[in-house]
Amino acid sequence: MMKEKVVIERKRRFYESRYSVGIYIDNEFIVNTIKNNRQEIELSPGKHLLKVEQGNRSGEIEIDLKKGKVLTCNFSCTPLRFFIFITLIGAYILSNGFEPQGDEIFLIYLPTILITIYTFTKGRSTYFVFEKPTEDDTWMTQ
Repeated sequence: MMKEKVVIERKRRFYESRYSVGIYIDNEFIVNTIKNNRQEIELSPGKHLLKVEQGNRSGEIEIDLKKGKVLTCNFSCTPLRFFIFITLIGAYILSNGFEPQGDEIFLIYLPTILITIYTFTKGRSTYFVFEKPTEDDTWMTQ
């Protein structure tokens, strides 16, 4: 049976890329880490579900692997986590500029609270985001 190659690459984003992730193809565990943020897997041609999982955070994409092609899938974590840090720092700077009282404190920290709630609930299943996969010529002719 002919096998084709899928290349899975993780974009570096601050400290997130140093932790290993689990790679699943069609809900079947394949490998638990990406060495140097790159993993090559051989699969049969056709449609497959590629899922990346780290703890309870995940992301998935449907891929269509064609004969004679190498499919490259790039992914990274969503920028929402970094918005939390930015809004916290912004809220801290704003609160030091004047003396917030009562409802003002709540309004300053509201964006951070909302983003945090989203990230730890619905955002867990869309934590990793894939770019559109790219195809190259077969790896066997190189």
